[in-house]
Amino acid sequence: MVPAGPTSRPDRRATRRCRSSARRRRSSRGTLRAAMAQLRERAARGETFDGDLAFLLADERGYPAELSAEEAVRIGMPVDPAWEERYEALVAARRERFARSRWCRQPMTPACTARTASTVSASSLVLSGR
Repeated sequence: MVPAGPTSRPDRRATRRCRSSARRRRSSRGTLRAAMAQLRERAARGETFDGDLAFLLADERGYPAELSAEEAVRIGMPVDPAWEERYEALVAARRERFARSRWCRQPMTPACTARTASTVSASSLVLSGR
């Protein structure tokens, strides 16, 4: 028989962390599956992958725009060559709306805006292979 003591009790916090981590993984897998299903459904209807669809999947489903573009190419969906510009415009408009909303306490500073824009530009260059 094991003596009762502080080391014999299970660490409840560790157990909770493990369970919550597993829930998050299952939830994110389901979200990605739903985004891919939505993309395939639109491809089956003959729609073109454009910036609006990339924004919709990224905003509502949390599916990265670059991955959705790659998936669209993989499943044979026609891709609008100007989808990135439209997607960036929609993201900028959303960012601007949020900055003007009552939830945002401080407006975005020019330095913050420039840093965000350069990060997005650098990541798109890396992903496009330039």
